Amino acid sequence: MAGFFASLKERITVFPYQHMHRKEASQARLASDARETNDWQVVALALHLGCGIFSHDKDFWGSGIPVWSIDTVERCLERGGLEL
Repeated sequence: MAGFFASLKERITVFPYQHMHRKEASQARLASDARETNDWQVVALALHLGCGIFSHDKDFWGSGIPVWSIDTVERCLERGGLEL
């Protein structure tokens, strides 16, 4: 198990939200659900990196960012449509 966490730690990059561009932060605030005040930071990072979000939180739906869950990843893998 220690090897798994060491491998995972190597793949994680901490990205301070202060580095977000104002345009991305503004877009993210507009796209995020107002109920969750910290969601905009996740959306801003996804916009900055040009990637999706892995979450089961439905607040991200409709943000314009692809939202992945265990179910969507499984379906994609079953169809052979996900390159890891």
